[in-house]
Amino acid sequence: NKNIDVIGTSKIDKKIYVSVLSIKNGKLLNNEKYKFDDIGDEEDSGGRVESNNTIYSICKSGVTSGLSFRSAENLDVGCYSIGVASVGDYVIFGGGYYYTNKVTAYDQSLTKILPTVLTNSVEEPSAGGIGGYALFCGGEGSGLGAVYSNVDKYDTSLTKSTLANLSYASSGKFSANIGDSYLIFVGGFSFNDTDRYTEAFAYNTSLTRTNATSLSTAAQFSNEGVSIGEYALFSGLFYDSSSASTVNAYNASLTRTVATSLSVDRYNGASASVGDYAVIVGGYYYNTGERYATCDVYNKSLTRSSGTSLSDVRNALAGASTTNYAVFAGGTPNGSTPLTVCESYDSTLTKTIQPNMDNPSFSLKGIGHGKNAFFVGGRGVGTRLPYVQVFSEP
Repeated sequence: NKNIDVIGTSKIDKKIYVSVLSIKNGKLLNNEKYKFDDIGDEEDSGGRVESNNTIYSICKSGVTSGLSFRSAENLDVGCYSIGVASVGDYVIFGGGYYYTNKVTAYDQSLTKILPTVLTNSVEEPSAGGIGGYALFCGGEGSGLGAVYSNVDKYDTSLTKSTLANLSYASSGKFSANIGDSYLIFVGGFSFNDTDRYTEAFAYNTSLTRTNATSLSTAAQFSNEGVSIGEYALFSGLFYDSSSASTVNAYNASLTRTVATSLSVDRYNGASASVGDYAVIVGGYYYNTGERYATCDVYNKSLTRSSGTSLSDVRNALAGASTTNYAVFAGGTPNGSTPLTVCESYDSTLTKTIQPNMDNPSFSLKGIGHGKNAFFVGGRGVGTRLPYVQVFSEP
């Protein structure tokens, strides 16, 4: 019979246990009314509190909603601007700031493995998975003019080899899969941001590289890439003082379409897919200094609609796609304060407040693999973080 803590009007702190009596009376501490279904058992999430299109599921041990949180063994070094991919039974992380060549993999039991290191020590290598391989392309090193064009690949046994170099050196490209056909890379920049790129290229399952139609605008920043149906979607493409609402979509012919713009200019948000939808949340716009809680949703026909907003404004958060959820974690509301918050959307676009992460972080990276959403590295208050934080479906 412990109390519920309600912050503002509708958010429940998962660290405070649920009082069955107060919930059954239909009231919380601030007397706000909620719809309530039967309380769940210790490991059950059958109890629900609903408010403002957000579901808070509860059980005797606290607030839950089908995702559980746990931590994996830390990375060997704290870093952000990490390359992330999945291959076979593993998620694999490589590079990161401050300029490391370390590569770390985790299986679905969260066992940590240390494959062969990257060819170069880099931040912002561009990464993704296709045809049973994880690829790490380019990245920026610490020396003067140190931007690379090499491509490292890891197979399903985590054995490293290399592919032919890219046609030009670059860092910070954005990637996404086009169905099962291609892994596409777009945008990016040169050393010290002197050049930003529109170029796009893709690898097929045989790892043959093909040039794709260039982006409609040079892109140093975005809301990360996301896959939906037979499209790879890149939103919030931004450079200098340009608009940040642009959305480019690539199909299996590697043809680019300019989709309906985001509802508001923003980049440095996060993207993930669930069911028939790509979900794009949060972000920042340099020209106005605004941060956002906005949620834009695109279906497989690239029609845009609005989803339930995040609980608070933030950027530099990360997204990950699991079997049944688009999961978003971390971020910052002001550019310096890291957050632990996690929220998810299911295939009906119902938003759920998840348990918090143990360690606050922004500029972290996320990747989903099966029923697990991994959130890795990032920035704390004046520090680079080594944490690997995982949300799992039952």
